[in-house]
Amino acid sequence: MDPRLPTALIPIVEHYLSSLDQHLPNFLRGFYTVGSIALDEFNPHFSDIDFVAVIDHRVTHEEQEWLSQIHKDIERQYSRWKFSGMYLLKDEVGKYAGEVDTLLGFHDGVLRLHHNSELNPVTWWILKNHGIPILGPPPRELPIIVDSQCLVSWTHENMKTYWKSWTRQPGRLIVLFSDWGIQWAVLGILRQFYTIRENKITAKQRAGQYALSVVPERWHRLINEALRIRTKAAGALYPLGLMRIVDTIDFLNYIIQVSDEYQLRS
Repeated sequence: MDPRLPTALIPIVEHYLSSLDQHLPNFLRGFYTVGSIALDEFNPHFSDIDFVAVIDHRVTHEEQEWLSQIHKDIERQYSRWKFSGMYLLKDEVGKYAGEVDTLLGFHDGVLRLHHNSELNPVTWWILKNHGIPILGPPPRELPIIVDSQCLVSWTHENMKTYWKSWTRQPGRLIVLFSDWGIQWAVLGILRQFYTIRENKITAKQRAGQYALSVVPERWHRLINEALRIRTKAAGALYPLGLMRIVDTIDFLNYIIQVSDEYQLRS
């Protein structure tokens, strides 16, 4: 097993691979972990096991049934961490949304064909530069091309659409009542802020620490609150949850605005 894979995750990954070998031999041609694990910031409280799996044929109905059962069995036995990823044909690796019709993915405990929003420059940049090879050739040998301009352009557009929706859509605003929602929103948009300024990707906690050195002190309490939640530290920095939500919405709008201005100057 690759030494970069956190020790705590080795049993669940080994169980997954052995189950596939037993029920679907030769099904996988490659398996790579991406996300926070690949960025060397595994968080035992929040990290999923994000993955990209490579296969050499379209999944049959029977194979999909077996694969779904394997994932369900693993989630029952290892409830602390969740797999989240996609199964791609070899010639789909490195492609973008719009170039692949359907995508077999496992998210939130369900294996299904769904939209292909994961096929984006962030996924491919992390895989190419930091992916952990559990099975298959080293990631740098994969046919993936992501230049910094493509990465930054996609990130900026995502900030103005997905992250802007967190300031407007009732369903997402409700999430901000939770600790999870605060750390997800504040550190999530700061990852994109970092990418726009530095032309590369970092993980949530490091993005928050980076922001403390470059954004006005006005926002430091909120960033430190998100970092506190992320690290499960004690001592909430806000006496009222509503005040924290208002600050978060204002902060998201602020980061989008300054990122727009930064892009115009670049």
